[in-house]
Amino acid sequence: MAFFQPRRGRAQAAGGTAPEVTGPPEREHGPWDVSERPELGDRVDLGALRFSVPEGYAVQRPSTAVDGQVPVVLVRGPEGALLLRVFAAPRDRGVWDQLRADVIREARDSGGQAEEVDGPFGREVRCQMPVEAPDGRTLVQPNRVVGYDGPRWTVRGTLLGAVAAEPRDDGDLMGVFRDLVVVRGPEARRAAEPLLLTLPVSVPQQDS
Repeated sequence: MAFFQPRRGRAQAAGGTAPEVTGPPEREHGPWDVSERPELGDRVDLGALRFSVPEGYAVQRPSTAVDGQVPVVLVRGPEGALLLRVFAAPRDRGVWDQLRADVIREARDSGGQAEEVDGPFGREVRCQMPVEAPDGRTLVQPNRVVGYDGPRWTVRGTLLGAVAAEPRDDGDLMGVFRDLVVVRGPEARRAAEPLLLTLPVSVPQQDS
């Protein structure tokens, strides 16, 4: 999603008065930049990401966490799971187009299927991925990958489990994505560089 600076209205030729200039209408939901939602509220603070954990859900951290920092975090509960990642982006554009192409290529390289469709945040990817069951059988796991371009950041969410098998635009996990807040920071970063997340000890957690 592009961000535009409204132009100043030009003076009318007859009266010399400038037309009223209004900015874009306020969005009904996020993901938000911290400049739009500076208050923490009931969200947990993971550094680059802030989001609420619904009742009955837990944050699952990868076992590869180093010094309490991870590039991804998983919110898991009754609906399934939501894998969250956030990336740096240039000032003039987001990187969701690039990340979306990566998702499609990786899915097909792994023997899966992927297609782009329109969703509540713009273009998204629906995948069917082959996975090996404990008994050795090959099963198909559906994934739904959504993304959003903010100011100098892009956030990506991968929905897994029942919430991906029967896609819907509401529910607990979509609510997490719609209300999350990104804290990009002022540091210079490469385009599509992952922003590390810090897991506080107070968050309901499960180890992967």
